[in-house]
Amino acid sequence: MAKNKSTSLGLHSDTLTSNDEKLRLLRQALIAGERSGWVENFDPEKFKARMRAEPVS
Repeated sequence: MAKNKSTSLGLHSDTLTSNDEKLRLLRQALIAGERSGWVENFDPEKFKARMRAEPVS
């Protein structure tokens, strides 16, 4: 009678796949940001004040 034998690559392989996917998504986001262009008349102080004033969800 033949026996079935299964082999698992384990958690390490899952982690690598997850990290590869995260890197791919990060690269896509960076490229999209670079292609979006520059914001004109940006005031970093006003932006920071607005971010501090908005409640965090």
